[in-house]
Amino acid sequence: METNNEQEVVKKSGLSLPGAIVVAGFLISLAILFSSSGGDNPKQAESGIVTSKDVAIPEVTEGDFIQGSSKADITIVEYSDFSCGFCAKYHPTMKQIVSNYEGKVKWVYRHLPIFNKPAAVSSSCVGNILGDEAFFKYADKLFENQKDINSDLLKREALALGLKDSEYDSCINDKVLNDKISSEFTSVRVLAGFNGTPTSVLIDKDGNMYPFSGALPYEEVSALVDSFLI
Repeated sequence: METNNEQEVVKKSGLSLPGAIVVAGFLISLAILFSSSGGDNPKQAESGIVTSKDVAIPEVTEGDFIQGSSKADITIVEYSDFSCGFCAKYHPTMKQIVSNYEGKVKWVYRHLPIFNKPAAVSSSCVGNILGDEAFFKYADKLFENQKDINSDLLKREALALGLKDSEYDSCINDKVLNDKISSEFTSVRVLAGFNGTPTSVLIDKDGNMYPFSGALPYEEVSALVDSFLI
């Protein structure tokens, strides 16, 4: 018998009943995982729960930092912080997802700088000036050296990717960019209710949004993606 939760998944996702059952089963398993994980720090949740409720996040545009095909059916928008330990744990998972689902999944990285706004600003400078590929290379370096992040490392890695010294200094002190990151930080916490990192939103080909939180392992993110590609 179809439960109310399964009906909701069918309604919002447009999936066939078998596909909806896969999703519903995944939601239940994550709910059990989430309820047992506890979590001493509400700003860094190691595991989370996927829901089918609507969320209010800005539309993905060319101004976002994106990896993967623009024609991909599945979009995963990640809100992250370069000084968040669970974000560092989750970063390789998303890299593997984009690689293994080439052409099917695109990854949008957005800042939720609860811990480290300077890193958000400097990475935005790299991405805005040098492009998306450089942004993700820079992100790799920051997560690989997370414990050593300081102003010297932020600048050194930016220059190593080709940013000029004067460009970097001018950009990180740009009031418009700094205000933009602060404004987006406030709005996503108020409008979407995101208070921890990493928090992600899977957007299917019909534009339906499914938020999930925490450093989920590759197997669970892959299972979620598969359920929407059925």
